[in-house]
Amino acid sequence: MDLDSTDPRPPDGVAFPMWLKPALAYSSELAYAVSDIAEFRAAVDRIRKGIGEVGRPFDAVVSLLELPP
Repeated sequence: MDLDSTDPRPPDGVAFPMWLKPALAYSSELAYAVSDIAEFRAAVDRIRKGIGEVGRPFDAVVSLLELPP
């Protein structure tokens, strides 16, 4: 799901209820159970606001690695 989308929606074929969680989040950090489109969009908004707390530490660790080209 694109967090930058102006009209966030679940992927085609995925129905409510569902869990929404960033791939890089750990444990249940930023994970939300949603049962309709209003809850889905509210969860997307909370994830947008909190993703930096998860993403920045991940990026810092990755920057220390020597990755192949």
